[in-house]
Amino acid sequence: MKYRQLADTGVFVSELCLGAMTFGGAGQMWEVIGGLGQTDVDALVHRALDAGINFIDIANVYSAGESETMLGIAQAHGASVPQIALAWILANDAVTSVIIGARKQSQLDDNLQAVDVTLTADDLKALGEVSALPPAYPQWMDSLGSDRRPGERRY
Repeated sequence: MKYRQLADTGVFVSELCLGAMTFGGAGQMWEVIGGLGQTDVDALVHRALDAGINFIDIANVYSAGESETMLGIAQAHGASVPQIALAWILANDAVTSVIIGARKQSQLDDNLQAVDVTLTADDLKALGEVSALPPAYPQWMDSLGSDRRPGERRY
C-alpha cells in the first residue's frame, strides 16, 4: 500500500480509503445501499487492514450512526465488531452466558475472543445510546413534561 500525507497534518493515510456507507442499516433506507451485517463488515475491515488501508470513511449519518459507533469502538479495542457486540452483552450483570452461533471455524474463533474484551463505561454508554429502542406506547408519554401527562392539570 502507498501512503500520502493528509494536507499539512503530518498524518500519512493510505491512498485507498475504505468507505463504510454500506455497513449496517438493516431495516433502514441504508439497506438499499448496503445493509451489510457485522460478519460481512468484519471481513471487509480485516481484509482492508491486512492490505495496509489505514483510512476508513465513516459518517454519523451512515446507518443512523450504527456503522461509526461499532467500527470506532472495535478499532479502539483492536477487536472485531462481533467481539464488541458479545462483550457488550456479557457486560450486562443479568447475563450469565451468551449463546454464540457460527457457520465457519473462523467465526467461532473470532467469537471466542470476545471474553478477553473489556469495555469501558464510556463504551457501554455509547453502545447503549446507539442501540436504544424508542419507547413504545404508552411509555413514550413518560418522556413528556409533567404538564403534558394525561389526567394532570395543565394550569
